[in-house]
Amino acid sequence: MAMAASSSLPALPSLRRAASGVLLAGLLSRVVGLAREILIAQQFGVGADLDAVYLGLAVPMALTVGLGGGLARAAVPAGSALAGERLGGLLRHGTVRLMLWLAAPSVLLAASAPMWVRYLMLGDDPLPGRLVELSAIMAALTLLGGALGGFTVGLLNAQGRHAAAALNPAVYNLIVCGGLLLLAPRFGALALAMAVLLAEWVQVAWQWPFVRAIAGAISRTGGADSWRTVQAVFAPAAVIGVATGANLAVDRAFASSLPEGAIAALSYADKLLNLPVGLVGTALAAPLFTRLSRAVAAGDEAGFARELLLGVRVLLLVGVPLAIGLGFFAEPIIGLLLARGAFGVEAVELSATALRGYGVAIPALTIAPLLVNAALARKKAWAVVVLIVGLVVLNAVADAALVRVAGLLGIAVATSLVAFVKVLVLAALVAPALLRDRDLLRTGARTFAFGALLGGAFWPLRGVLTPWLESDRPVLWAGCLACAAAVFLLICAAAWWPLLRPEWRHLTANLTVGWRRSGERESGAAE
Repeated sequence: MAMAASSSLPALPSLRRAASGVLLAGLLSRVVGLAREILIAQQFGVGADLDAVYLGLAVPMALTVGLGGGLARAAVPAGSALAGERLGGLLRHGTVRLMLWLAAPSVLLAASAPMWVRYLMLGDDPLPGRLVELSAIMAALTLLGGALGGFTVGLLNAQGRHAAAALNPAVYNLIVCGGLLLLAPRFGALALAMAVLLAEWVQVAWQWPFVRAIAGAISRTGGADSWRTVQAVFAPAAVIGVATGANLAVDRAFASSLPEGAIAALSYADKLLNLPVGLVGTALAAPLFTRLSRAVAAGDEAGFARELLLGVRVLLLVGVPLAIGLGFFAEPIIGLLLARGAFGVEAVELSATALRGYGVAIPALTIAPLLVNAALARKKAWAVVVLIVGLVVLNAVADAALVRVAGLLGIAVATSLVAFVKVLVLAALVAPALLRDRDLLRTGARTFAFGALLGGAFWPLRGVLTPWLESDRPVLWAGCLACAAAVFLLICAAAWWPLLRPEWRHLTANLTVGWRRSGERESGAAE
């Protein structure tokens, strides 16, 4: 019976093929997102009005991202076991329930915005209060749209349509860019909140044909049992998403006590950081979640451990060099991309400081979503909730301690340190054997040796390039970035062969194996 049910499920491609599709779609999404940040920087710089809008968006968008991310994760274990009309029944049942459950809370959060936004403004010199309120009201109305969008993204991922799901942020960012161009001349920084509200709802309409294609007939009966599976994962997954997003809200609240522009600088840094983190992390986390869910459903512990170890090793191998590179290239990257219009040299330095502090955590930030997905697949969601909520408190304590010592950099570094704590505890919770695995330890040792070599070689180069970094001329920014990139590639080429090439050859060979082929090969070996 179980074999018959599983045979009707769509076959999953190799991990490399799936990750490549997500990577290309994600690259397009990040390019459009980068265009959005360039547009925001050119229009508003790092002024008090933009600080006010970002502060107003912080809490409602953390809820929206948490709900959407929670449903995207919760739909995978349920949807990966369904096909045809059964999937259509889940789609209809879940959509109706979400509309009934979230419409009223969204309106209530918007109506109460004038009461709760005042607690976010910690500085002695308050931001424009009315602008904070209006931004919060508009962001609160995105809750339902974000939830519906997350649910459909989860169903697409569950059926192996990872590239279609990964294109969703590109549509979102395109709408935000269009809204800014149309509304900014009249509404100023408030146009950002208006564009975000519009984008959350347009993306839902854009996704519907893709989901409708995989769902078959939309059944009016059924779906209730599958929806209960979604509910069992959704509540903890939503709390995980909200708590994860709350870290940025905590950072912004502490940054409101710093001089003008600190909140906007954190936001720019966070968006730029999400370019490499989102590309690398999502490219593996999304297809691996489907494989991990199927492994758990089939009782394949060996397959679960194999897929998880493969993902962690690849992400570690890529994440450390990315962190080193971003730390050294922060100023020229930001200067070349954003330094125009209202975004001056001081804004470049402020945003680069935040980006460098956040960038330290790139290896942890890419691995954490995979470990969270593994915990959800193994039904350890509430343990992760306790951990994530505790880490939000830890992040607030670390922010409070380090903001007094290092200002904006202290806030970013505190968040990075908490990210590493998160990965270690998640690994101990989901798969304790990971922390003792010799292959993973070898990968970690080789990767960190590679990173240390890059850092040691780039430190003296940074002193040589300092005069260029302090310039406000785009030609010098481009020259600085080109010279640094050339040296970076030379050092990578020299260090790659003895340190990382053996690891990479082994891992890429495993990435080409499809999920079913991998399981069959393990079964044959066992027999």
